[in-house]
Amino acid sequence: NRFNPPVVAVKKMITENQLGHIHSFQINCFWNRPESYYHHSWRGTQSLDGGVLYTQFSHFIDLLYWFLGDVKDILAIKRNYQHPTTEIEDCGHIVFEMINNATGTMSYNINSFEKNMEGSLTIFAENGTLKIGGQYLNELEYQNIKKDDIVLIQSTFWNRLTFTFRDKQKEYHSTGPGTIDERLDDEHFKKICDEYPIQLCFK
Repeated sequence: NRFNPPVVAVKKMITENQLGHIHSFQINCFWNRPESYYHHSWRGTQSLDGGVLYTQFSHFIDLLYWFLGDVKDILAIKRNYQHPTTEIEDCGHIVFEMINNATGTMSYNINSFEKNMEGSLTIFAENGTLKIGGQYLNELEYQNIKKDDIVLIQSTFWNRLTFTFRDKQKEYHSTGPGTIDERLDDEHFKKICDEYPIQLCFK
């Protein structure tokens, strides 16, 4: 997930302090794992599985640390509603206080009816609000960032990006997560993307 284009762009914004102080966040993980998924398997055991935060949602925890640093304090509640043969929870709710004083919550659940529905991270900051979503943090669902000279990136697919800078447009295809096909880019446009804040909108 660290290499998904929306995640890379948001990490750049945080690193360059374009968002200002991040004061709160919300993580939602709503997936489906039926009872049959755990039958006659190491899955669902405390010793080998460890719980859905380890086996399903560890990438979301990783991004929380990557974006905001370490956790200062934590409160949590967990339950098992629909997986009676397992030794682990199937849903939970966590409240975080980070070392930078940001606070946030995480709701996770593997009881989503029939299919995965959402995996998202919403950030509320001094200079903007944005939500990375889709099923696998591969879309930027919305954003409202303090306006300055910006580069707006729009996409209809995860690997096809359209850059807009003032009256100029340029398209390129990525050759893999976080990479650029150099044949479809040019030095001038790359320089613009390096110098100006980037907003990313995946639809």
